[in-house]
Amino acid sequence: MQILNSFQFKPINIRTEYLQLKSTAQSLAYGRFLYEYQDQGQHYWLKCQAAGHPQYQLGFQRELDFYQSVVDEHLAEIVLPYAICQFTAVDSAMVADCDCLITPHSQPLFQHSPDDLSFDELIHQLLQILAVLERLHQQGWIHGDLKKEHFVFALGRVKLFDFEHCVNVNQTQQGHLTATPRYMAPELFRHAAKSYASDVYALGIILLEWLTQQRLVAKSYQQWAILHCQSLIIELPARFQCLYGILSAMLQKDPLRRTVDFSVLKKRLILDIV
Repeated sequence: MQILNSFQFKPINIRTEYLQLKSTAQSLAYGRFLYEYQDQGQHYWLKCQAAGHPQYQLGFQRELDFYQSVVDEHLAEIVLPYAICQFTAVDSAMVADCDCLITPHSQPLFQHSPDDLSFDELIHQLLQILAVLERLHQQGWIHGDLKKEHFVFALGRVKLFDFEHCVNVNQTQQGHLTATPRYMAPELFRHAAKSYASDVYALGIILLEWLTQQRLVAKSYQQWAILHCQSLIIELPARFQCLYGILSAMLQKDPLRRTVDFSVLKKRLILDIV
């Protein structure tokens, strides 16, 4: 049964011999099945969740609910085309009649070094990135688990995906922590609720790692807490020193001092490079 299909895709046409299971062993243990499908120029990803794993079922259902709530054209512009359907036995390990989310293949936004871009291209891309998160926040949604992998380029636009931790700003609950330590804002380590400010911090970390082409290093949850709450230092290559101001505004340890107004961030980005 087709539940929702926002792009030209018919699951009935899938040839199972072209499905390749891409889930890690850990994901499979939690009932998560991720398939890559390529056939005659078609390239899609199918994500399914088996029953018996309540926490992961809840996250997957949250993502399905988010997609089904996308009725505003402004929000639709920042998400990938998708289909939600019932899919049966695409693999011997698959539980029959799972809900399945299907999205087209897209290019990772941060796969190339910023050094490969002209400065004008870099600023244009940064403005697009800010605009995507701004649009999500304007519609009352907190992504809740931003990572560099969640930004892609498709249909000529920067887009977001993976909304399993996405919550409405009026629904977030203090103490319910499911974020990734690498990108966690300091207040989340103190069990504060996710917020627009914690999303902005996560994006700041993504941009810092991309601009420096260096990943932050910590070996434990406690070390990540110390890094984000106490020892994070913003050091940029000489070419990108003019971006220090906007990163500093996004990475303030105190969420009340962190800039979450995207019009201010975009204005600062433009003014700092003049």
